[in-house]
Amino acid sequence: MTRLEQSERELEVFRSFVRICPLEIDDGSIESRSPPQPDIHCVSRSGKEMAFEITRLIDQQTLRRIDIQELTKGALRQFYLGLPSDEKCRFDERYHYAFISFDFSPGSSMDQRRKIFRSAFDILLSCRQYLSEFVIRFDPDLMPTLHTIRVKKTTLDGPSFYVSGFGYLTDPTRYAISAKFGKSYEANCQIELLAYVDWDLLPDEQEFKLAAREVCNNIDESAFRRVWIYNLVKNEIVFVFPELQGGTRCADG
Repeated sequence: MTRLEQSERELEVFRSFVRICPLEIDDGSIESRSPPQPDIHCVSRSGKEMAFEITRLIDQQTLRRIDIQELTKGALRQFYLGLPSDEKCRFDERYHYAFISFDFSPGSSMDQRRKIFRSAFDILLSCRQYLSEFVIRFDPDLMPTLHTIRVKKTTLDGPSFYVSGFGYLTDPTRYAISAKFGKSYEANCQIELLAYVDWDLLPDEQEFKLAAREVCNNIDESAFRRVWIYNLVKNEIVFVFPELQGGTRCADG
């Protein structure tokens, strides 16, 4: 992601946050800033300047898993489109209305995955055409890279390729907040930290809140006045430290 793309994403997230945030921020005052300034500068409706540093709550290992999942899905599609015409016709006869899911070993590389595409498609082409649902599991020609292929006929045009999910790995909360606490910023106003979630694989809510609370106990040693965790998927503020004054509203002074 380029710096421009990152800034645009941060503005998008922040504007969504502002709609439910109790700080009464003037939407027209929101500006993107470059380091060493915090990511966002804005003004409350009462005229008080504020700055926000933005961070995404996701660990780098999970990001790599997401990337390889999408790359694999695209590569499977390209392999299918590149089949010799007679093979592609046979494949379409069998799987035009099929959902095909591939369960790869989590640690397998793209090169390893591509190397077994040929064998996987050969096996699929050899399966009986009338079967509406079946599973190919632990085939020696596919192991250890590809554990399972699941096929289910649908009413939708296809074939549709899916690569199984990457799973929850580690709670990124502690690292993401701590990393920002260790940085310095140039600002002439109070700075707040907005950590956002835009995926569904968070750990248990109590678990990540506990991690956030433990890190935030050191907030006085950071550049931040307050830490927010915002769930973009649910459009919900799920954590604030220190807690809001009055429980539901936060004074901007």
